[in-house]
Amino acid sequence: MTQFLVVGVDDTEAGRQALIWALSEGRDGWKTVKAVSVWNYDYNGVDALLNPDAVQEKTAQKLDLAIKEALDGQAPPPIDTVVQQGRPDEVLCTEASGARALILGPPGSSRRSGHVVAGCLRRAPCPVVVLPQSYEDPNGGRHRARRFRWH
Repeated sequence: MTQFLVVGVDDTEAGRQALIWALSEGRDGWKTVKAVSVWNYDYNGVDALLNPDAVQEKTAQKLDLAIKEALDGQAPPPIDTVVQQGRPDEVLCTEASGARALILGPPGSSRRSGHVVAGCLRRAPCPVVVLPQSYEDPNGGRHRARRFRWH
């Protein structure tokens, strides 16, 4: 059975931090990382109504770029990507079914991020890791999220 981590990735600093942490955990434990980006009509407005395929493609491109930047030339763990339309907390919890953990960035960068974290904490089918506000890159910084011991 493949162990995998799910990470919620959006175009915020919190999403970038969660992705960096998840990739680091995946690399160290050779777990597959499932990077999930969600778009919806509420936050993508008229563009989504007029051309949902274009919004889907743009979201996928942003996710690919975020992964490339987060890896910063380091060897990646196995990575799966999911780009889907829906409510972020619902999509993340569905994708986390069977996961070792669901990784989320620190809430507070927007009101929406707090709702996503709260929804995932209520409904997730696995442990949820919410990075602290002071989280920084695993290669530096004085406040780091702790490494896990995966059994």
